[in-house]
Amino acid sequence: MRRQRLFFATREDLTSGLQALESDLRLEYQLYETRDDRNFISFTSLLDAPWLGISRTGATMTDDSYIAYRRGSTPRVHAIPQRRGGVKYQQDLSAGVMMLQPGGLHATGAVVAGRVAPCGAAAASDTAFVLYDAFSRTVFSGFRRIRGYSVGPDAYRAFKEGKRLVTIGIRSPATYDLADPES
Repeated sequence: MRRQRLFFATREDLTSGLQALESDLRLEYQLYETRDDRNFISFTSLLDAPWLGISRTGATMTDDSYIAYRRGSTPRVHAIPQRRGGVKYQQDLSAGVMMLQPGGLHATGAVVAGRVAPCGAAAASDTAFVLYDAFSRTVFSGFRRIRGYSVGPDAYRAFKEGKRLVTIGIRSPATYDLADPES
């Protein structure tokens, strides 16, 4: 069974939930990326990530992603040989790791969807599922559910002011945007 939570949130929507979560669990985060070296960008609080709640690309699949894990259990890194020589490095998305794509506010005013999910094919008692459940319970407290998405108060306010809630990307037709059943 693959669990995930899709959501719309700004930095303001995420702040109090992350503060509560991080006071209960000792977490560490890494920017999920492919690098020329093994020096991945790490944070002991996701609130230290400069682009949290900001969609820099306007697309859910290309915005910043983070992996979350318990402090002291740093994810393994694997080498990816390149055809023209050299090596790139990337973190393993294995059991014990949770993936977070926060999405957020784009320069156009649209709010781009985010996603959180445990990684790896592990048992429901695995650390990744524990982190996922704690994250969902704590961070999304106070969010409203609309058509399978959790929508933060600030993101909902932007929506009510006429901003788009973009499920795929800002270049996608507005017909793919989240629509409020109450409107």
